[in-house]
Amino acid sequence: MTRLYFEEAEVGKKRTAGPYFVSKNEIIEFAKKFDPQPFHINEEAAARSVFAGLTASSAHTFSILISLLGNAQPSLHFLAGLGWDELRLPTAVRPGDELDLEVTVLEKRESKSNSDRGIVRNQMHLRNQAREIVLQGINTVLVARRQMRNQRPKTLTGAFGALALRSSWFRQPTSPNVSCGSRLCENSLEPRTRRIVFSIVFSQEKSRCNRFPQRRN
Repeated sequence: MTRLYFEEAEVGKKRTAGPYFVSKNEIIEFAKKFDPQPFHINEEAAARSVFAGLTASSAHTFSILISLLGNAQPSLHFLAGLGWDELRLPTAVRPGDELDLEVTVLEKRESKSNSDRGIVRNQMHLRNQAREIVLQGINTVLVARRQMRNQRPKTLTGAFGALALRSSWFRQPTSPNVSCGSRLCENSLEPRTRRIVFSIVFSQEKSRCNRFPQRRN
């Protein structure tokens, strides 16, 4: 399965998936569990509704889109979803429909806070066999960047880094700019991180001393 990194996602590029066959039993079973409206679970009641027949729940339709999205090729090197905009359901999904998905990259930009990822916005169109749109919307996702993949991971920082380095950084001598095994020298951390680590470790040492005060002769 081909997976595209942020750099490889081209604006205007389309990806497709499907078809997905929607059965009457699936519509009824899904609605009974998640959206038990009469026009989703009872054919007679559905015939008297504004839909004039059995239709799939909107939640069911959206679930089918998500299922097809996972099969769209080539897929993106997906990290996380950020949200959806402009969701519309212009045509009802009915028993016997065959749905396919078309995904188009609308825009992309690098993340301002994390250099190892980018943000991509995609236009979604879910259509039936008559090429009628049954669901459309825009989703925004985080996508991994290829150029950051092989870079050396960042050293431990913050509270977890302080706990991991407590016994080595402050108690073992190291040469400048040298990192080896569990030993991490001070110069390998950024100035702000050094201040944070020192503050955390100092607080822990002070707390330990307060719990176990030294006896005076």
